[in-house]
Amino acid sequence: MVRFQIFCAALLATTLVGCGGGRITKASDQQAEAVLARLRQSYATTPDLTLKGNMTTSEAPIAIIFEALIRSRDSLRIDLVGPFAVPIGSLSSTPDRFTFFSVEEGVAVDGVPDRETFGKMLMIDMNYDEMISMLRGEIPRFPAPGSYRAEWRGDDVTFIAKTSGGEDRFTVDTTDMTVLNYGRYGLTSAPDGLGASGPEEFGVTYDLYYPLGGRRFPKKAVVNISNGARKVIVNVDTPKSGIDPDRSCALIIPAGIERRHP
Repeated sequence: MVRFQIFCAALLATTLVGCGGGRITKASDQQAEAVLARLRQSYATTPDLTLKGNMTTSEAPIAIIFEALIRSRDSLRIDLVGPFAVPIGSLSSTPDRFTFFSVEEGVAVDGVPDRETFGKMLMIDMNYDEMISMLRGEIPRFPAPGSYRAEWRGDDVTFIAKTSGGEDRFTVDTTDMTVLNYGRYGLTSAPDGLGASGPEEFGVTYDLYYPLGGRRFPKKAVVNISNGARKVIVNVDTPKSGIDPDRSCALIIPAGIERRHP
């Protein structure tokens, strides 16, 4: 492991020499894979997270207080509190199942954690991977070798990855291995599928980085959905590595509560 880390660091060091200013240069496959390997290693230092903060949306600019428990990428719980400390509800999700308990209505909603479900329940059109990645300050998925190209601009490297529906783009600052932004774009008209992209369907810009575990965690995320038609701003006041042993991502729904589907 130590030899591998030294190898990655050496590759990055040799790359950074002469990559100055705004000049764009192509990253080799070895250089790009070394950056992705270091990014994976930084993510592994904070498998579980407890986050407290607030979020606003363009439809409802009133700040909603939240506490999120994130157990790796396997499960997620978010408790929501409105103005004047009025409880709104709690959601629990895994990659396959979603439950939202509305305190105000006294009902529980069960569904699939896709963009439609999150959009109806939270007014945030994300799927499970996008939601948990945004809260973790990470990219939703790592591109497979051969599915992307990478470009250097100074110390930053931008990855442009081909997907079944278009392309993913994200930029990494290699000085501290922080992801600056991520975007999912629609279908492209370029013959190779990696050229000019369509509209941005989902994008996140990260800011206000904080040392947490063995990485730099962004305490602010600005989310643009449907090419800016909807915006969500998430501010994390208190990030914590780990989850207290008496806490769980599961919801305990009181007996007799009505169950619905979105």
